Amino acid sequence: MNPVRPPLIAGVAPGSGTSTLAAALHARDGGVLPQRVAGEADVVVCRAATVRQAAALACSPVGPRPVLAVVLDEAGPDAVAARLAAVRGRFGAVATLPHVPHWAGHDVREEAATVLALQGTYLLDPVRAYAAALRTWWPR
Repeated sequence: MNPVRPPLIAGVAPGSGTSTLAAALHARDGGVLPQRVAGEADVVVCRAATVRQAAALACSPVGPRPVLAVVLDEAGPDAVAARLAAVRGRFGAVATLPHVPHWAGHDVREEAATVLALQGTYLLDPVRAYAAALRTWWPR
């Protein structure tokens, strides 16, 4: 019997939100992708400003492709809609995660680890939106 491998979350660049997303999904934090190759990553994380870098990643031509999780900035999804449409075919799926202002620049892994466990009424609005976005694309 093979053990189930926890998902691997990796980022396009430092500060992408990889550790936060890995904590929220109780997954492995793969850090920054080496040599612009998606490799074994199940989810690739980037910021809205680095979607072009994600588009340049080498993804496996066979087997499942990773999900691209784009952490939006204050401008929201409309500001990157065209760039997201351009990369959809390169990834298994493209998902967006809202900006959580009070998380910026802080180690929030402990808080992030609870977002899927708590009911929305116990979460601040931006964190509630982050949890809701995760629930739309992450299998339970």
